[in-house]
Formats: sequence, C-alpha cells, structure tokens
Amino acid sequence: MKTILCIDDDPIRYTRFNKTYLDVQVIVTCRLEEVRFYLEGCRTYNIIGICLDHDMPYVTGDYFARYLLNDYPDIPVVITSNNLPGAETIESILLCQAGRTRETVVRSPANTREEWPIKVINYFQDRIT
Repeated sequence: MKTILCIDDDPIRYTRFNKTYLDVQVIVTCRLEEVRFYLEGCRTYNIIGICLDHDMPYVTGDYFARYLLNDYPDIPVVITSNNLPGAETIESILLCQAGRTRETVVRSPANTREEWPIKVINYFQDRIT
C-alpha cells in the first residue's frame, strides 16, 4: 500500500485523502521520533510523498525541511502551511539548499480548508495510480 506521510499537528486536515483514495495510507504526525521511524522504513511503508506544515507545537516545518533535505532528498514534498512566511521559509530551504526542483517541492497556496486538499491530491495523483 502506498503512503503519504503528513507532518502536521492537525490530522483532521487530511480526512479527505482517505475518502478520496481508499488504497492510500495517510499517516499524520508531528513528533520527530515518529517521522524518523516512518522515513527510516520508507521502503516498507512505500512513502510516495510528504505533506509538510509549518506551525506545529514544539517544532516548525523548517526544522523538518532541513532534516528531509539531508536524508531524504528524493521524496516529493508538498508544503501545506497556510502561514505564508512559514511556507516560503520551507520552500526556500528545500529549493535553494537542497537543489530540489519544482517537480519535488510544491507549495499549496493558502486557500480554504476545502480547496487545498484537492490541490495536494491532484499533485499526488500520478504517484498513487
């Protein structure tokens, strides 16, 4: 089963994924030890992409961006933060420091709670099917 790892403190934001793609596992966590656990087993969990929020308790998305660029540069990242400065910081880290391209980093614009999941699902569509 394919997996989308969502690094976020709000699992409710991702319920639409499970309703849209019943054959995709969605894991939501903002705990560093859990993120490491799933990424270290990325082949086992068949992680096809990561959704990354910025504003979370105790840690920000830019911390995870640095972690991802060093250890997992090939996993596509969709920045899902509605905090525009935070999203721009993550985008800058992933694009400039890691040499990633627009094909592996996408910033979901600050839209309504209903619109952005559709954009993220559309981005992952090719990887899911």
